Amino acid sequence: MRHTADHYIHRYVVMCSPGKGQRKKREEKEKRIPWEDFNKTELLRLAAESSGTKTGRHRLWRALHRGLPREAIIRLIRGGISPGDLPGNPVHRIRDVVTSVLFDNWRHIRTQLKCNAICGQCPDAKPLECYLDNEHLVSFRDRGKLD
Repeated sequence: MRHTADHYIHRYVVMCSPGKGQRKKREEKEKRIPWEDFNKTELLRLAAESSGTKTGRHRLWRALHRGLPREAIIRLIRGGISPGDLPGNPVHRIRDVVTSVLFDNWRHIRTQLKCNAICGQCPDAKPLECYLDNEHLVSFRDRGKLD
């Protein structure tokens, strides 16, 4: 889909009935939406959906985050840059450390968990909270990952 520098081009199908007793026809329509009309959540959702495959969306999960500038997200949607060119999410390092702590102490922690222990599915604030709550369990090896 070719989006312009000023607009997102949304294509959709409408079923039209030309008259009584006639068969409905599919009509393709196009709507131009200025980039300024999208908030950051909508832009991130468009970027995530811009990769048509499930594997592509999984790769984008590591690249997309709210700290990205709007211009970078728009360039990603337009195809001007690849997900690998985006700056990484700083929370992923903490997320990886929390996951490591869970696996290292699984026998002791599993009965106390109130979640499914899949840190990748949590919003960014939750791994930070888990890290701060369990900082005493983080080994020196894992603390080195945060530097």
